[in-house]
Amino acid sequence: MTPLIFSIILFISNTIDIVIAIRKSFTTYQPILIVQGKHDESVHPEAPYMIYRKVNSSMKEIHLMENSTHVVLVDKEIKKVGLITQTFIEKVLQSRPS
Repeated sequence: MTPLIFSIILFISNTIDIVIAIRKSFTTYQPILIVQGKHDESVHPEAPYMIYRKVNSSMKEIHLMENSTHVVLVDKEIKKVGLITQTFIEKVLQSRPS
């Protein structure tokens, strides 16, 4: 399994966990990476910002993909999304005590 594939799988897994936590309440303190396609017609453009503001994590990032739609993981900027995800995961791992 390549690092990119591993990162994407981890991203999806973490996203599912975060969505569940957010739906229950906005008290998640886990690192959160939000990646939204600028041309997404399924999700309101303000949604990623609402989540970002409500999540209490000290490690959170939001990225808007200029040329992508709803499913950024398989859209035009898949490589960029992979790099963003990998970089975020590396930051998270580096920030944790050994």
